[in-house]
Amino acid sequence: MAAAIDLQQQVWPAAFLDALARREAGPRARRRDDGTWVVRGDGGVVVELGERELCLHRRSGALFAAGIDRALFVPPLELGIDALPDGEGRRLLDAWLAGALDAGSRFGAWAGIARDAPTSDVTAALRRGAVGLAVAADLLVDADAFDRASSVLDALARAGRPLLVHGGRGGDGDLRRAWRAWVGHGAGARPTLRVAFAALAGGAPVAEPAGDVADRTFYLTSHAAPSAIADAVGAVGIDRVAFGSGRPAVPATAQHVPPVRGVEEGALVRDAAAAVLATRVARAADAGVVPDRAWASTGPVAMAA
Repeated sequence: MAAAIDLQQQVWPAAFLDALARREAGPRARRRDDGTWVVRGDGGVVVELGERELCLHRRSGALFAAGIDRALFVPPLELGIDALPDGEGRRLLDAWLAGALDAGSRFGAWAGIARDAPTSDVTAALRRGAVGLAVAADLLVDADAFDRASSVLDALARAGRPLLVHGGRGGDGDLRRAWRAWVGHGAGARPTLRVAFAALAGGAPVAEPAGDVADRTFYLTSHAAPSAIADAVGAVGIDRVAFGSGRPAVPATAQHVPPVRGVEEGALVRDAAAAVLATRVARAADAGVVPDRAWASTGPVAMAA
């Protein structure tokens, strides 16, 4: 049986918060006297962090209680850190990934890449242990944008690793535009690349059929309502809708895996996740990347080996 995986959670490593705290403008963080944090991003994004958001021991316990084997952390691209110039975004994302990969055996991470970073950062992040790459949707909103990102996308395809398209600062609108560009242009140019869209691609696959790229295009539930998840499953099939909770940015009282009409819970956390994370070992070896065998295994014991 495939492992049960939450493909999208947030994490705020201490070194990353400390790096943000040293900033005076743009994305920055401030620690209050009571130990809580306030993080401010571009565009008015404000995130408040307390014990629930920061304590990974509690997060691990919640996974166990929900019957989920592991969770993947996604970099906070909504802050706009990837767009910072002069290597600052690169340094922040490096600090974030180091902390995310050091979170314990129940967790893994998607890498982020700064917009001014060399493509070699992608391969380096995969070698460090990232399962794939997350990028903000505004980087892929049209055919020209896909062409500009070709070296990064080709590096992922050679390694056999997936791309996660994150809402970034633009949210659902940018996700829908990126999805249309992928269907109309990007997918045809890269027949082996697997792409997962956060937040059900802003509802795009329900409104517009995905056509012949459906076999390698996936949709994370993020914190969508059960009715929206059911609609997506009806449009593209349960094997293309993967569970990502978005925790801890959901109410503490919310059920970890929401009940969805007509969908067996195990299918939501297992089926598509296995397809998104499947590793092409030969391609990974050719690209000089350590194959991500742990995430392709069939259960928590093998995965932790």
